[in-house]
Amino acid sequence: MYIMVVVNKDFEYAGFTLGVESRLHSGELGQLKMVSKNPTGGPNKFIPSAIYRHGKDTIREFCIAYLFGENENTSNSEQKHVLLKRLIAAEKPDLIISVSTCETTENAQFLPPDGSLNGCVLVGTTFFAKDCRKNDPGTSSFLDVANPWFAESGSPCPEICSMVNKNQKIIAVGMDEVPNAPAGKTTVYAENGARYTSLGVINVMNYDKYVYADAATFEEFAKQTSDGAAVCLETTHAVVKMAAEAIKGKGFPVLFISPVVDRYKSFDSDVDGKWGVQNAVASYNAGVVVANMLDLYTE
Repeated sequence: MYIMVVVNKDFEYAGFTLGVESRLHSGELGQLKMVSKNPTGGPNKFIPSAIYRHGKDTIREFCIAYLFGENENTSNSEQKHVLLKRLIAAEKPDLIISVSTCETTENAQFLPPDGSLNGCVLVGTTFFAKDCRKNDPGTSSFLDVANPWFAESGSPCPEICSMVNKNQKIIAVGMDEVPNAPAGKTTVYAENGARYTSLGVINVMNYDKYVYADAATFEEFAKQTSDGAAVCLETTHAVVKMAAEAIKGKGFPVLFISPVVDRYKSFDSDVDGKWGVQNAVASYNAGVVVANMLDLYTE
């Protein structure tokens, strides 16, 4: 099996790869091994940043931001979709793991009384997206998104989620606490199905517009579902899923991995002022989880 790991931004990838390597260097993993670690290769060269082996499985790791050309806006949903389709068509993976930091929703499962899952890592199989160009009219390029858009992943994603739940303590080994409003228990949560949906905020390129687009996306999801229970808000998982289905067909398995950076509508208090550290630690935790998860996973 060929598993492709795609990590959204370069700053997320920096923390993520440290998390993976910390587990590889711990001596506690049994099967996952690094084969090579490569430079980014420059714009649009589509060279994996790292390659791993797990028995007969191959894992190739890419940072989406590295696919973009120089001076291109890596938050451009349309360009991200184009580049991901090129990557997936060339690589032909059997499974994609999409990694992107997130904000929790106000009624996420496992949400404790203080509302913080900051530093925890969320794993799921179901996707929703909203075209938020109205919230960022200055964006000049748009990914055409059905409004609303839903998708689910087929096997082996549900089986992996079940495996993560059964081995939660093992897969959380090595995770760190974020500095701002950390969760009382920094761990990993996984679930297959619609109540554990990742909400995609699409066609927003200016960071100051997310405060409006995030709320609009959550509110739209709540209108479209019977319980409105989603787990996180971010920008990339749905685009990865759209690109995968465009190349590989509906139901293609994409597993989302989201380290939590901030609480719902709390970016200013949870992240502002410690933006780099908060993102770095959360992304590090995602790398820890992916390494531990892959080490345990067998097809």
